[in-house]
Amino acid sequence: MKRPIISYRFVQLSTFGKKFTGYVHRKQIFLLSLSIVILCTCLFAIVAVNGTHKSIPVPPSSTLSVFPAAAKEEVLHEMKADPIKRYSLDTVFKVHVNHLLGDLILHYTESYRMTGEYAQDPDSGLMRIEIKRPHDKKPFQIITENLGNGFFSYTGTADINFDGYQDLMFFVGRGCNGFARNETYMYYVYDPKTGLFKKLYEAIMNPIPNPTEKKIYSYHSTKWSEPEGDIGTYQWDDTTLQYTEAYTFELLDIPYMNERDRNFRRIHCTYEKNKMKTCDTAIVVYRNMRKRHRAFIDWWN
Repeated sequence: MKRPIISYRFVQLSTFGKKFTGYVHRKQIFLLSLSIVILCTCLFAIVAVNGTHKSIPVPPSSTLSVFPAAAKEEVLHEMKADPIKRYSLDTVFKVHVNHLLGDLILHYTESYRMTGEYAQDPDSGLMRIEIKRPHDKKPFQIITENLGNGFFSYTGTADINFDGYQDLMFFVGRGCNGFARNETYMYYVYDPKTGLFKKLYEAIMNPIPNPTEKKIYSYHSTKWSEPEGDIGTYQWDDTTLQYTEAYTFELLDIPYMNERDRNFRRIHCTYEKNKMKTCDTAIVVYRNMRKRHRAFIDWWN
């Protein structure tokens, strides 16, 4: 008789209570152990796969894509779908119009509808000014302007009609590149009879009010690198602004040795009721020009 390898009790525990009538040999134990190892390995693999599958949510089939770039593009679009809706500027100014009138409070707002992260719709631009007295709750005048493709930004006050009352001054545009020095302004002129500001529809380029002469000088550069341009003059006819005179200067000597010896063609025109009346042409030397004309040419230079 062969010697037993393992007791009956061990076999009973290893086979989940199933009883054997004889002894178990070494070959049977090896096969039984191998079967148990294989079974445990399969069960562990099944549990691991099921657990991993449940921890990752599966997106709907409509959002899946075989191209990773397409899926990433969709996410970027969702992020940009909610940009800043509107750009706005909101501030308050105190304006001294006249010593009899006292101070006024200007609530200034400027806004655009945004079409992207850094893009704005120019046609949606709106400028609004609420004007009130310091102790009043409601404004006595509201000014609105559609900004369109340009500007209409409040820049300060100036007595543009020389009546002793400060008027509201607005920047409305400038030239590009070398012509950026050409800045244009418009005004809301204070009317002491009504106590309101009225729009002056005449846009003035680079205005220089001269209270002594009761004139407004305007200058306009016409070339990037040469001192050429126009000098205009405005005067008030009661409450109407009239364009009365214009000088145009064209440089003749290119190149030139001495700046004071430069020759210019000067075109002088006069206007009546904003219509041209007379014009004459002359050749002038820089050193013989009026001081005001030389100053403008130096600025254009």
